[in-house]
Amino acid sequence: MVDRRSKFALNDDNRDTQRRSFDMKTDDVEKAEKFREAAIRRVRNVETTLRRVRNLSNQTSYSYTDDEVEKIFSHLQTILDRTRDSFAHTRERQHFSL
Repeated sequence: MVDRRSKFALNDDNRDTQRRSFDMKTDDVEKAEKFREAAIRRVRNVETTLRRVRNLSNQTSYSYTDDEVEKIFSHLQTILDRTRDSFAHTRERQHFSL
């Protein structure tokens, strides 16, 4: 004779597991959407700021040396490299499993 209560308990456990799985998927989707929105906004802000830096090349308004220009772009490249590296390190950590 099969105990129906234990069968229902298993079904309830499965529903809870499925619900948690769905909640995790929903959470991942929300995080992905939040990432996309923030990334678009922040990249647009960077583009605007870089246009302002580009405006510094107007020799009618500004005077500069090649060394100053090199320092600007060297610094910007360093920041860009560090930013890219931060994403690469995040991906590496996600691959660990036991």
